[in-house]
Amino acid sequence: MEIPLASVLKIDTPESYKVHFAVTNTEGVNPLTVFADWQQWRGWNSWRRGSNGEPGKSVDDFSRERIFSLIRFRPMEWLFGGIFVVRAREKYKRYEIEDAELGKELIGRLVVSYERPKSRGRAFNFENHYGGMNVLEILPQIYEGEAFPRLGNISHQYAVLEPIFRREAKDWKAGLDVRGVYLITDRKTSRLYVGSATSSTGGIWGRWRSYILGDGDGGNVALKQIVKAKGKDYVRQNFYFSILQVLPDSPDEEIILREGHWKCALNTRDSQNYNRN
Repeated sequence: MEIPLASVLKIDTPESYKVHFAVTNTEGVNPLTVFADWQQWRGWNSWRRGSNGEPGKSVDDFSRERIFSLIRFRPMEWLFGGIFVVRAREKYKRYEIEDAELGKELIGRLVVSYERPKSRGRAFNFENHYGGMNVLEILPQIYEGEAFPRLGNISHQYAVLEPIFRREAKDWKAGLDVRGVYLITDRKTSRLYVGSATSSTGGIWGRWRSYILGDGDGGNVALKQIVKAKGKDYVRQNFYFSILQVLPDSPDEEIILREGHWKCALNTRDSQNYNRN
């Protein structure tokens, strides 16, 4: 049985809203990643095309009083990203917005079923879409990324891991509180990097956190070169993390030896891969 959005989140004047369908942008940044940081997410909703001051290029996408924000979640599914009130829209500047109280308790929890309009653009008149939206589920807590799988099933894109690490998802933090050897795969080039997570790095959670919340290179020489040449967005879209071996009771010295073993086994020290020692 379909549950109309209007029965869960009643909007009295949909004609005063623009609906924002947030999808992966031209730089490859996933809005779910951005949503993990509320200030960054507000930035997505305050951005105005042409706000860099180029004459004749300013576009007033959010030309109404309010913005109803949705984030691409799964095919034909959207995560509710909140309602924003537009307080100022000076030409060539970002919108000045503030968070609305309406629906605040459903942000990051309400999942809506709807097929995005086929016409290009990110903002549409809400009254043309509101009546066709249905509620699929209300998550028990704010979305923090997918649930933690078994260690052997981890092969996750940097962009998928980013919201998990930003929100410090408890199930992932507990599951990755282990020492061992991990693999980073650049799926654009098939190049590999083998690394180790010891007690001094805070286990795999701590080691991966330095990549995800840092500059994207984890302090590694070859990866620094990649980030410098191609930017963090390249890493975000193309790097995948997996675990080669878990060594929960091993001293750090043994973990370093196992790291060396895997470097040799996968030949990651050659010029086509990313290990430099």
